[in-house]
Amino acid sequence: RLDGEVEIDQEITFKGTVFHIDEFIETSFDVNWFNVFYEWDIINSDYGILGIRGGAEIFSVEAELISDFASADADAGAITPAVGAFAEFYITGSLAVEAKLDAFILNIGDVDFLFFDGKGGLRWDVTPNVGLGAGLHVLRMDLEVDEDRAEVTLVGPYVKGTIRF
Repeated sequence: RLDGEVEIDQEITFKGTVFHIDEFIETSFDVNWFNVFYEWDIINSDYGILGIRGGAEIFSVEAELISDFASADADAGAITPAVGAFAEFYITGSLAVEAKLDAFILNIGDVDFLFFDGKGGLRWDVTPNVGLGAGLHVLRMDLEVDEDRAEVTLVGPYVKGTIRF
């Protein structure tokens, strides 16, 4: 969840509500996001793994803008397919450097959607089937429907748990 306050330097129209220049607005932005993937190993050696991924990204977004003169909110959710690639390189028997890149592009009629998800970091395998990891995550979503456009870019650290079966 991201919350903030800003004085805007350009006119913004959000859900049909106009926020004017020099207006002070409060914003909130909440993203819930999950994914489920299956990974296929193309190359699997003692040094690492290189493969492809297929799965689904599941997310919901809520946004709200409030000023002294107006307020507007919106929410959306979707389940989108995604395909990608992954690589793991073993530093030791239980420590690996890993990277994953997934994407989905949809252009149908008045809808343009781009989803990009990239991660890179370290993973420690506690057991052969359970791992813990941390790294950097970049998430980019662009959505355009008719005249409305939303762009979201999130960059930051992540921690994770991994279960293999």
